[in-house]
Amino acid sequence: MSCCCFPSFLHSILASIQNDGWEKRRHNKGNVNRHPKRRREVYGVNAAAFAQAGLDIPALGTTHADYFYGDIPCTRALTEEETKSAYEKNTGAVIIETVRCRGYEPLAVPGALVRNHGPFAWGKNAADAVYHAVVMETAAEMALKTKLLNPSASLPAYILDEHYQRKHGPNATYGQGK
Repeated sequence: MSCCCFPSFLHSILASIQNDGWEKRRHNKGNVNRHPKRRREVYGVNAAAFAQAGLDIPALGTTHADYFYGDIPCTRALTEEETKSAYEKNTGAVIIETVRCRGYEPLAVPGALVRNHGPFAWGKNAADAVYHAVVMETAAEMALKTKLLNPSASLPAYILDEHYQRKHGPNATYGQGK
């Protein structure tokens, strides 16, 4: 990883995926829920707090902008019917609805918050998805602290563009490793 500010418990989750596949591990920070042969959920406290508050994680700095091209969206709350009829399917549907309604390119904003639930991240493979979860948690922590210190803080669009495009744009020059 290129940034030293990621929480250590997320480093160990990423390492277990990269080195050993979906290895079972217990971490002393964060909640790791295992559903055999289904999925692994990792909730960072800060991203979950934004989800519980029903707030997007605002793009306020360059770490966020290097990986997410805009605010990390929070979905609407699931309705009672959506929760009772097909909770997991409707959780995915509300993420897709939010990404589409915002006009986001899914890999440009590789994560979302589900209102009253928590963060979800995706990528080209499992390790990429976990990496985005790490970045999302870090961005949430920094956004929370930034807004506490300066409620009117913002990131100019030209800085967001520069930082995202230099890593992911057609003429990417940063962190390519190629």
